[in-house]
Amino acid sequence: MVGLYVGAIPAGDYGSGLPLITVPGPFTYGGGATGAEMLAWEGGALNAPYSAGKLVASFETNAWATACFPPPAPPACTEDQSVFANEALQNVYTLLSGCLRYTVTKTFNPTSLSVGQTGQFTICATNTSTLNSISNYSISDTIATCLTYNSSTSTPTSGNGNQSAGAAGTLYWWTFASIAPGASACVTVNFTAANTTCP
Repeated sequence: MVGLYVGAIPAGDYGSGLPLITVPGPFTYGGGATGAEMLAWEGGALNAPYSAGKLVASFETNAWATACFPPPAPPACTEDQSVFANEALQNVYTLLSGCLRYTVTKTFNPTSLSVGQTGQFTICATNTSTLNSISNYSISDTIATCLTYNSSTSTPTSGNGNQSAGAAGTLYWWTFASIAPGASACVTVNFTAANTTCP
């Protein structure tokens, strides 16, 4: 984001703040080669009684304005509002609302089996957020009746039968305390191909 007088906090002064928008210096106030136009605090970075909350501070109010810097007079001048301003506000909303961003993958090894052979599949949940951890995340899967569950890399939370309409198998799920931003939580299930009749 470019401005005539960009308000920002120099990189050495972030403290516990997480930079959401960084801009090049030097700045009119404070100096520094780079800095943060917007900082966020979360995850206990705030002092009690606000330690459970989140805070975002923007140091460049003109980035959100639609008025023009004089001179010249309208219509020759341009709006101060950056084309990225609305995207930045959406990201702030995502942070403050606690939205979770993740992907789930499932892979088999080997990809084909004969009856009586053993195999395994791995389910991974990846936290694609760069800001928020995912707490108490559960991975669940229904093991079809043609497969026999043998073991898994972590103890399943439950092995109770899935009573949902149309389900043909046993529902298992595994719970992870937390998945950090950019990290993955995986479980590998070992099974035996019991028969050829899969739903």
